[in-house]
Amino acid sequence: MQRNIPNEYEFKKKYLDNNANRIKALFLGNSHTVLGINPEYMSINSYNAAQVSQTLDYDYLILKKYINKFDSLQYLFINIDYSNVFRRLENDKNESWRVKFYNINFDINTSYSPDNNFEILNGTVRNTAHKFWTHYYWKLPDFSCTNFGYCITYGQNPKQNFIESGETAAKRHRPYNTNNFKKNIESLKQIISICKTNNLKLFILSTPCKNEYKNLLDKTNIRLIDSTINNVVKNNLAVDYLDFKNNPDFTDADFFDADHLNITGSKKLTLKIDSIVKKTKQP
Repeated sequence: MQRNIPNEYEFKKKYLDNNANRIKALFLGNSHTVLGINPEYMSINSYNAAQVSQTLDYDYLILKKYINKFDSLQYLFINIDYSNVFRRLENDKNESWRVKFYNINFDINTSYSPDNNFEILNGTVRNTAHKFWTHYYWKLPDFSCTNFGYCITYGQNPKQNFIESGETAAKRHRPYNTNNFKKNIESLKQIISICKTNNLKLFILSTPCKNEYKNLLDKTNIRLIDSTINNVVKNNLAVDYLDFKNNPDFTDADFFDADHLNITGSKKLTLKIDSIVKKTKQP
């Protein structure tokens, strides 16, 4: 019964299964993308296939799974920043439970562990009970995203405490395994290879964030990320780096918390990206 409860992974897989051939711009990444990009404001047919805590290896696997169906795809956007470049979903102590969704709902089998292949073995009793109650009693879905894949769960949140949320996010994103960085750069290289083969323009995207978050991040690691991405761009003409993390156009009113945009901010960012796409020629 639990498998019959709809979720955003199943929802997005069905969309890609049925509409991949129509998509011209695809957005991948983690919560910074799924909350930060609303394809409704793109002037070309676009889709947000990002997920909360999705890491670069899963971005690659989704792209690989559907590349032969992306008949119209021209532009690919990948979110890469401090929040995901040092992380891998399968060894993230707080988020590894999400692997099950790729195995069960996305048909991307990366783990043969029973925990990642059976709903009943994954998650807390409280969370499972909440899903059952929400779906079978209240008749509500277990997720909230638009037909374009944009997550609207968090809304505006006008009373956010940026100091508190910045501290929480910086602590959560602290690197815990330095080997993850090298693995993620290898995943990026695999993505670039697919883009070259299929004549796609790749944009590496860093979304806006507040100083209350940025100022708590390790500066050496930030320089490592920027230098690595800039080196990738320098050596690949079909890759651009859209770095919005210090963009002054985004104010407090555009943020849900210290590292995520709200509905207003996501519209603003999407329109900026659409303007860039209009001026960009395919490789």
